[in-house]
Amino acid sequence: MPTISEAMRDFREDLVVNKGKSLRTAEAYGTALNLLAEFLAVDGLPPATTDVGELTVDHALRFIPWLVTVHFQGRVRPATKHTYLTGVQSFYKYLLRNRLIEVSLADYERLNEEYGAARRVREHRLPRVPAESAVRRLLEAVRSVPPFHGDGPDDRRRELIRLRDIAMLELLHYSGLRVGELVNLRRGDLNYEEATVLVRGKGNRERVVPIGQAALQAIRTYLAARGDGGAGEALHTLPLFARHDRGAGNRVLPLSTNSVQNAFRKHATAAGLHRQDEGKKITPHSMRHYFGTKMLDETGDLALVQDLLGHASPQTTRVYTEVAMTKKKRAHRKVFGGSEAERADLTSETS
Repeated sequence: MPTISEAMRDFREDLVVNKGKSLRTAEAYGTALNLLAEFLAVDGLPPATTDVGELTVDHALRFIPWLVTVHFQGRVRPATKHTYLTGVQSFYKYLLRNRLIEVSLADYERLNEEYGAARRVREHRLPRVPAESAVRRLLEAVRSVPPFHGDGPDDRRRELIRLRDIAMLELLHYSGLRVGELVNLRRGDLNYEEATVLVRGKGNRERVVPIGQAALQAIRTYLAARGDGGAGEALHTLPLFARHDRGAGNRVLPLSTNSVQNAFRKHATAAGLHRQDEGKKITPHSMRHYFGTKMLDETGDLALVQDLLGHASPQTTRVYTEVAMTKKKRAHRKVFGGSEAERADLTSETS
């Protein structure tokens, strides 16, 4: 029988290898299990030396108030609590599925009921959708970086970074991809004739996303400048967006999500879109919200937007209908109702 610590390790591996969870989700659940291990040690069940079969539903239930009142001292965000509780509940389901613990049907129902109730109160926030003018300024900023015409290796490296960043931002603009999806793209995923990309999203679900001619042309220009193929590697297996730092040398290595975030932040700063306190901060994920909202505004087709964004549930996509309705109400009050002060506030919000 494995120890609790060993079972936690195996569960993390199972999340990625067998369940197809993203590394980000696996890391979040791993944090939840670290907190559970901390609680169990305090509760008299040290994970490193205790057989996992000693775990009971009562341990999981006592973890809930400890998490909120002791660890977070009552100041936890509902969304964070929701993620951690989901991670712990998923761990228990893994233990039951692999017959590592024995739980009665009544206790199993009690676990699901209590964890469901603890997660139910959630902070409801509409996604931050950047204005059309902000997106335009961002794209203008990345396009305005002057070309590097020198013959040295550093000049070539900087020019490839310039062309790559234009292509990446154009693709995010026209596709609504997650950053994790973008860095996993391979050259073979690009369909030049149809102007689409094959995307592998959460849970390894595949979808085909149109990207438009502007993004396609930017990618063509970047790939032509890269000139892959000299090392005898199959082109279709190479990353669509590659590293061009000194450390990569002549190897065609994929970008990390942090590299995309840093590049995006650099161009957002150049465009003056980095100050969150002024409502001007823009991120790669907010570009996804921009894409989803714009598509829904133009088409009114929730199922279409769900498919384009790769949402497993229509409930996730439905948040964009709330964004659209909020905008409509603001516009209606601006034109037909509200005090002068309200109309002034609405004018500043939509400018």
